[in-house]
Amino acid sequence: MDSFNVTFWNEVTSRGYCFSDDGTKFCEKLPIVVSSSGVWEEYLLPSGTGLLIWDYDLPRLEAVIVLVLCLWNFIYFLLKKIRLPVPRITSMMLAGAALSQTSLLPNDWLVQRIFFPDDLRPKVPDTVGAFAFVFYWFLEGVKMDVGMIKRTGSKAVFTGIVTVLFPIFTANIVFGSLRETGGKNLTGVEYRTIIFMQSISAFTGISRLIRDLEIDHSEFGRIVLSTAMVADATGVGINVVALFAWSDWRVSAVQGVGVVGFVIVLVWIFRPLMLLVVRRTPEERPVKEYVIYMIIILSFFSFEYLKMLHFFPAIGPFLLGLCVPHGPPLGSALVQKFESFNTGILLPLFLFFPMLQIDGPWLVEEVQRLRNHDGQMYEALSIIVVVSASKMFFTTIPPLLAKMPLTDSFVMSLILSNKGFVEMCYFMYAVEKQVSTSIILFYFISKKNQYSNSFLFYNNQALYIVFDLQSLQVKSFTTLALMILFSSTVLPVVIHYLYDGSSRFICFQKRNLMSLKLGSEKKFLTCIHKSDHISGVINFLEQAFPLEDSLLTCNVLNLIELVGLDNPLFISHQMQKAEPGGRSYSTNVLIAFDEFKHFWKSITVELFTSISNPKYMHQEIYSLALDKQVSFIMLPFHKIWSLDHTTVVSDDVMRRNVNINVLSQAPCSVGVLVHRQKLVSAQKREPIFKVCAIFVGGKDDREALAMGKHMMRNQKVRLTVLKLVPGTVVGMTTGWDQMLDTAELKETLRNSISPSEGEHNFVEYLEETVDDGSDTSRILLSIASAFDLFVVGRSSGMGTDVTRALSEWTEFDELGVIGDLLVSSDFPQRGSVLVVQQQQNVACR
Repeated sequence: MDSFNVTFWNEVTSRGYCFSDDGTKFCEKLPIVVSSSGVWEEYLLPSGTGLLIWDYDLPRLEAVIVLVLCLWNFIYFLLKKIRLPVPRITSMMLAGAALSQTSLLPNDWLVQRIFFPDDLRPKVPDTVGAFAFVFYWFLEGVKMDVGMIKRTGSKAVFTGIVTVLFPIFTANIVFGSLRETGGKNLTGVEYRTIIFMQSISAFTGISRLIRDLEIDHSEFGRIVLSTAMVADATGVGINVVALFAWSDWRVSAVQGVGVVGFVIVLVWIFRPLMLLVVRRTPEERPVKEYVIYMIIILSFFSFEYLKMLHFFPAIGPFLLGLCVPHGPPLGSALVQKFESFNTGILLPLFLFFPMLQIDGPWLVEEVQRLRNHDGQMYEALSIIVVVSASKMFFTTIPPLLAKMPLTDSFVMSLILSNKGFVEMCYFMYAVEKQVSTSIILFYFISKKNQYSNSFLFYNNQALYIVFDLQSLQVKSFTTLALMILFSSTVLPVVIHYLYDGSSRFICFQKRNLMSLKLGSEKKFLTCIHKSDHISGVINFLEQAFPLEDSLLTCNVLNLIELVGLDNPLFISHQMQKAEPGGRSYSTNVLIAFDEFKHFWKSITVELFTSISNPKYMHQEIYSLALDKQVSFIMLPFHKIWSLDHTTVVSDDVMRRNVNINVLSQAPCSVGVLVHRQKLVSAQKREPIFKVCAIFVGGKDDREALAMGKHMMRNQKVRLTVLKLVPGTVVGMTTGWDQMLDTAELKETLRNSISPSEGEHNFVEYLEETVDDGSDTSRILLSIASAFDLFVVGRSSGMGTDVTRALSEWTEFDELGVIGDLLVSSDFPQRGSVLVVQQQQNVACR
C-alpha cells in the first residue's frame, strides 16, 4: 500500500473522516465518532493518530454551548450594569457579532478549531440551533392568546392596518421602478425584501420586547399588543392575497390547497384531540408524558411540511402552537418543561452562528463609501430610513387622534417599528436555504410577468415546481443583520427613557379611610390568591361592617400566576352563579362571592381575574385600584394555617413579594389581613365582634384608628383603643403629626360618646405606659385571647421605646414590628390581625 493510502486510512481511522489531497475524495467511518478517548489522547496514542478533544463533535458542542452562554450573559450583565435595557436576544446577537471576525484568524488557533472546523460535515451546534429555532416558534404559538383578537378595539385595528400599508405605499412612490429592476448595488428582490420587512410589525417580536421592557401588564402595553396583532395579521393577509393574485395559478393552487388543508387538520383534528386530553386529565394533575412528546414531534413535522410548500417553515410549528389549549394542564406543561432550556441554552446557538457570517472587511469598505453616497450599504440605509420614518409618522397619527398623549403615541410607533428576532429568522432562512424571498414577498408591488421565468413540467403524473430565482447574498445579510442589531439595541433604550411607566400609578387625590366621612360610600379592593383566602375576606367583611345598610363596594381581584401564556389576561366577570365542576380560572371565587352578594343585597360586588407574572401582579392591583377609585386595598397574608391554627400549611414567597410590592407604591391605603378564624355562618356567629385598635402615633396608626371608627357603625362591633405611651419622648411624633394624632383619637371617642341615630357604639379606651419592647409584648400577650381582631398601623411604634429590642427580631417587615409580634408563634392563634398602611404615593396640593 502506497504512502498516500496509508496516510489516508490512518486519518480515517483516527478522525473518523478524511479528505484526499486534491479534495476530490471524502471518506467517513460509520458510526460517527462523537467523543474522544480523553484529554490526553493526542499525546498517548501513536503519532498522527491522536486528536485534540475539540476535534470531536460532542466536546466541541459542549465547548460552544459554554462559551456562547458565558459570552452573551456577560454582555447582558454588562449592559444591565450601565443601565441599558437591552433585551436578552439582542445580547445573543451581539455575542455573535463580537466574534464574527475570528474567522480571519489563522486556522491553527483554538477559537478557529472550535467555531470554524475545517470539515464539510453538518455542524452539530448549527443543527442544535435549528432545533431551537423550531422549538421557539412552537412555544411562541403556545403562549399566544388568540382570544386577544376578540378584545381588540376599533382604534387598534385602524392603527395596525395603517402601520403596515402606509409605509409600503410611501416606499412604492419614492423608489418607483427600483423595487422591480433593482439599483446599482441591490437587486429588485433585495429592494422588496427590505421594504416589506421594515413595514411589518411582527407580533411575537413586539410581545417579547414589551415583556423585556416590563410594560406588558399596563394598559398601554395591552393596546400595543392588540395593535401589533392586527399589524401582523395585515402583513400575512397581504402575503396570501398577493401570492394568489400574482403567481401562476397552478403554483397558487398547490400552495393554497396545501396550506388550507394543513389548517383544517390542525383545527378539526389536532385541537379537538388536545381538548379531549385536557378534559380527561384530572384537575391539578399533569398530562401524560407521551402526549407532550407527540406534540413536539408534530411541531417538527409541521416545519418540514411548510418547507415543502416553499412557505416560511416556522409558520408550521407556530400554527400548531396556536392550537394547543393555553394554560394548565397542557399549555403550561409545555412552557414549563421547555421554555427556559430552549431560550437560555439552545436558542443562543441559533442567533450566535449566523452573526458570525458578518463580513467585517467588506463592512469597513462600505462605511467609507458612504461619504460618496454610493455602495450597497448606502442604498440599503436609504430604504431603511425612508420606510422607518414613514412608519413612525403614520403610526403616531391614529393614537393622537384617539387622545393618547404625544409621548405615548411616539413610543408606540417606536415599539411597532422595532426589528428583532422574527426579521433575523427570515433573513437567515433566505440566505442559508438559498431560497429567494420573492416566493413569499412577491406581492402587491410586483408585476405578473415577472414569473415568466418559472415553469412547470409533469413527470409520472407528479407536479414539480421550479423557479429561476435569486437569493439573498451574504453581503446583503451583513447589512440587514446590522440594521436589526442597531434597531434591537438602540430602540429599547430610547423607549425605556421616554416612557415612564411608574407615573401612571401616582394618585392625585387623597384616597384613604381618614378622608372618608362616616356613613359615606366605601370602596374596597380585596385580593385573592388561593381559595383558602376566600373565607378570611368574607368573614372580615361580614363581621366588621354593617352590611344590612352599608354603602360598601367590594371589588374582588383573583390573582393567578401566568403559566403557559405569553401575554397577561385581565377578565371582568359578571356576578352570576358559576357551575361547579367546570374548568375556570375563578370558579370557587365566583361561587363564594355570588352567595355572599345574594345574602347581603345592600353591598355591590364586582369580580375580576388577573392572570399575570407574579413579578408584575402589583401593577394589576394598582391599575384596578385607580380605575375603581378605591380607598383601601386588602391583601391576604402569605402564610396559611391549618384549621386548628397549629401548623403552617402554606408559605408562599411569591405572594409575600406581591404584598411587599403593593405596599411600596400603592395609590391608596393598604391592609394586610392575617386571618386566623374559621368561616362561621352569619346565623351562628357570636353576637359581639371584639376589635382592638393599637395606637402609638403616626399616620399608619391614624389610618388603623379610622378603620376602627368605620367599623363602629356595626352594632355588633365592640371597639377597644389601646394607646401605648412610651416612657420617653424619643421617636415620638411632634408638631403637626402630634396634633393629627390627638384630633383623630378625640374624634373616635367623641363619636362613641355622642352617637348619631344609634349608629355608633361605646369605645373602650385603655392607656398603658411602656419602657421597652418587653413591656409591649407582656401587655399584648395578656389581652391576646380577648379580641377577635387586632388593627394596627404598619409603622406603629417604630423608633420609640414601644418597639425597642423588638425590631431586631422582626421576621416580616411588611407587618411592622407590632404586627409581626401579634402573628408570631408566641401568641395565641385566636385573633386575626389587620396591619394598615396609609396612602403614601399621592401627588396632591
